[in-house]
Amino acid sequence: MPGRTMQQARVLGLYRQLLKIGKAMPTETRSSLVLSRVKGDFRANIAEKDPEEIEAMVQLAELQVDNLQIQRDHLTELSKNPNLIIPVDIYKNAKPKLKDSNRTRDGKIGMSPALAALGPPLQVDNPSSLDLSWASSYNATAPDI
Repeated sequence: MPGRTMQQARVLGLYRQLLKIGKAMPTETRSSLVLSRVKGDFRANIAEKDPEEIEAMVQLAELQVDNLQIQRDHLTELSKNPNLIIPVDIYKNAKPKLKDSNRTRDGKIGMSPALAALGPPLQVDNPSSLDLSWASSYNATAPDI
């Protein structure tokens, strides 16, 4: 490619590859999500000049190509089952609905009764003064199944 560096050609190739994978997603919602993320991420970094930073982003993009190909194949296989609903596509244009029990008498949104029962949130003037030494000895492990 005359006039382009190897790195520019590599970036452009990755961009095209990611767009192609995005367009091949099995649902309109997933396709739209992937395409907007790819375009947004590339546009946000178009002015980057540091070769090391560009190389790091290229490596991340190459990893994302692999991840998106696996995701595309998996979702395509799942979408062949007519009885299966892929959760991301259930409520395409829906807005979260709040229960009336979360509304105060004046119609504003309040906290759930369960949270209200816990009392007011803890107010800390100086978070750095909290003693969290117990956290370093806390060993959370997943149960053996």
